[in-house]
Amino acid sequence: MIPNRSQVNCGAGMKKIMVIALGLLSNGEITISMGVLRRLLGKEAEICYVIHKNMCQQVVANGFSVIVLEEHTFSENRELFRRELKKFSPDLIICADTFTMDFASPWSGIDLDELKSIGIPVGSFDQYEWEATNYLQDFSGVPMKLKSELISECDFIIRPCPVNKPTVESKMTIVNCSLFDMDTLLAEKEANVKNIQPWRKSKEILKESKIILIVNSPWEYLDVARSLDTARLINWLPRIIYNYLSMLDIPITVFHIGGREWPLTDNRLIDYRHFMRVEPAEYNRLIHCADLFCGTNLISVTLSTAVLCKTPAVLFQNEKYIDFTKLSSVLERMPDWYREMALDVVRVLPFKVFPWGWFRFLKPIMNDNPYSQTFAALPIFEPKKCVKMLYDSLYDGDYINNMQERQEQYADMIRLLPSPTRVLELIV
Repeated sequence: MIPNRSQVNCGAGMKKIMVIALGLLSNGEITISMGVLRRLLGKEAEICYVIHKNMCQQVVANGFSVIVLEEHTFSENRELFRRELKKFSPDLIICADTFTMDFASPWSGIDLDELKSIGIPVGSFDQYEWEATNYLQDFSGVPMKLKSELISECDFIIRPCPVNKPTVESKMTIVNCSLFDMDTLLAEKEANVKNIQPWRKSKEILKESKIILIVNSPWEYLDVARSLDTARLINWLPRIIYNYLSMLDIPITVFHIGGREWPLTDNRLIDYRHFMRVEPAEYNRLIHCADLFCGTNLISVTLSTAVLCKTPAVLFQNEKYIDFTKLSSVLERMPDWYREMALDVVRVLPFKVFPWGWFRFLKPIMNDNPYSQTFAALPIFEPKKCVKMLYDSLYDGDYINNMQERQEQYADMIRLLPSPTRVLELIV
């Protein structure tokens, strides 16, 4: 186990929590678990993550201890886990995502049966209200049934909000809680906004330029369904968004954080800046100081952060199956680049999380969910609607004020949820 000095000499009476976080493709579930648990660290609990070596840097940087596993070493991983488990002697185990843990079990040696055999409470974070989804995920239109027992056999479930509905669950084994410490989140935002002008000057951002933040995770470039249409749309998506921004015909500074730099044509009004990654403090500053956050991922933690910091946000979505070969009369009225895209991509499926899809999967969690009213969902293949909403989100004072009022009302709901300390009391 790699210790962190914040966890050395923890006081008597603290709970010991072991977190199983074995995702390799996305660190979203890791970020979410840390968002909740870091408020217990060094105060209420001693916390240790079991994690793949490639994903542990972020966890250690946030003050947690880690037990590092490697791929292709099943027996060694299981032996290491059992040895460190005995040494750490946790009071409870929480899976950052029990389905991810199960998927990783062929190389990690850790599954739900292994955890249940230990004889202590075992639970999981549940980001999507799994009970309502019938345990079906649709990846690029292909349904995939997951094992319901991976949730139903847990001793407790923690549902962070957002994206879950911000309601206090009546079942003692299911606890909804805030993903964020709202006081800390808003205090940091206030400090950054207070110093926005010196920061803009230091970044050489033109006075009249609007700041747009766009973030992509590595998995957003992976065609999990191996569909040629989806693979082509992955390449086209940055160009679609860039063309909509160009159609605004206003000065824009784009901060793009992601694994691939956009293939762009010159536009004197768009100052495009690409970063593979930025430090957490600067990342948060960008969220706080941006005039607009743009994304294609409904479950993005950055989207949630922007919403709760009252940063206007737009989410590019597709609500229907489109076959461009049957839309010749519509395409005649579209710009040249759009017709080129339609000819290349041919067909697109509905999506709420691009490129995975998850259109049907996420519908139940968004039904009657006030979170859906805190950002604008734009139909990405309808240029006029997208450009108008982008413009309104940047310049229409009445629209911006109305959106920020909804965001603030939603934040008030989040504040009423149990604190992580209260969650710990309920589940132990």
